[in-house]
Amino acid sequence: MSRAENEHALVLYVDDEPVNRRIIELGLRRNYRVISAGTDREACELVRAHGEEIRCILMDIELQGSMFDGIALARLFTRPHRDEAKRRSSRRRSTGSVGTTGSVGTTGSVRTTGSVRTTGPAFPVGADLPPFARDLPAVDAPLLFVTAYGADYAPAELHTAGAAEIISKPVDFAKLRQVMGDVIRST
Repeated sequence: MSRAENEHALVLYVDDEPVNRRIIELGLRRNYRVISAGTDREACELVRAHGEEIRCILMDIELQGSMFDGIALARLFTRPHRDEAKRRSSRRRSTGSVGTTGSVGTTGSVRTTGSVRTTGPAFPVGADLPPFARDLPAVDAPLLFVTAYGADYAPAELHTAGAAEIISKPVDFAKLRQVMGDVIRST
């Protein structure tokens, strides 16, 4: 992708705080087209509508009012994790295991409304996804976590979830634009 194409690339920003979404939109609008979502449902709708056009995802980790946190959404939007969820789902159906209905955790288990827990990567099993999160196109774009809580998570966990980089809040826009340009050009 050329520098000119990079500068008008479509960026999805997911953050539950409207002020943060507006700040990112203002800080990046000269170089990027930014679409934003405040919830997991809105993010899934935007991925469904613009998945092939999205060249970078900026994701907050803490998403109040959403079933999924940013780590779970990152996994949901990337093909390798979606394929793993389908394999796990078909194994569960074949063994009669119980699925989960709660929100996705970030430490290898799923917080549930009952007592069911999964092992392995924290990810909603395909059959257990809410309708808005089913059959999403995979987004072939780098993902950056933009969060004030990056220190609360192991970097390896965030990278395993699909993060190319972790950007701390408050955002240093010069650094963010540099990192975005680098990761978009490398795809």
